[in-house]
This record gives sequence, structure tokens and C-alpha cells, in this order.
Amino acid sequence: MYFIKAIEYGSGITHFINLLHEAKQPTPQNEEISGSFLITIFATPKVADKAADKVAIKVADKVADKEFLTNAENQILKFVKTKSGCSVRDIMQKTNFSNSYVRKVLTALSQKELIEHRGSKKTGGYFSREQN
Repeated sequence: MYFIKAIEYGSGITHFINLLHEAKQPTPQNEEISGSFLITIFATPKVADKAADKVAIKVADKVADKEFLTNAENQILKFVKTKSGCSVRDIMQKTNFSNSYVRKVLTALSQKELIEHRGSKKTGGYFSREQN
């Protein structure tokens, strides 16, 4: 498989075609047109929609599993999950990242709605949203 950032190329069409075969639908027709390709699907709308829904669910699950986080985001998120209510100082001690870098990563994780800060600025801490 070939990955570029959060996009996976190459497996979606294969999954879709396999689902059509499982539903005993005709094989799609492949054509090259001006350097691009066109896939024509000969399936009933109900079957095609069902196959598209299954592919979308599988892709969404892959995205959710990988969460497309940087190494620093993964490291800090794992720490927050194991030490609920941790402070920036706790994270700095665990990761050896600078104060400003930890805050930058925490902001990114908050924007991705993976963590949240509870309490006051001085005495509050960070919590994983999965633990609610």
C-alpha cells in the first residue's frame, strides 16, 4: 500500500470490486480515457450503495485506528491516557520535550478532540476524551 499523509491510495477500488463479487454482481468495466481511468459498475443501486457503505466504514475504521498522529502526538496521547489529569510539567518530564512544544502538541490533540483540559489553568490537567 502507498501512503501520503492521511490518504491511502490503491486499495479502495479493490475492496469495492471484491464486495461486488461477493454480492454476485458483474465485474466493473475499466477504461483509460486521456490519461485517467473510468470504472463503470453494473450493479443495482441498492447493491452498489451497500458496497460503498462497507468500503466507507472500513476506510473510516482505518483512519480512526491510525488517527494520523505525529510521533510526538502519539507519545503524549499515550501518556495522557495512562496518567489522567497530568500537567504540562508531567508531560515534559516524561517526554523531555520543551514547554512550548508540549503546549503546541496538546493544542493539536485538543483540536482533534482526542484530549481535553479540565480545571483551572494553574491546577487543571489533561484527560483523554475516550475516558469520559
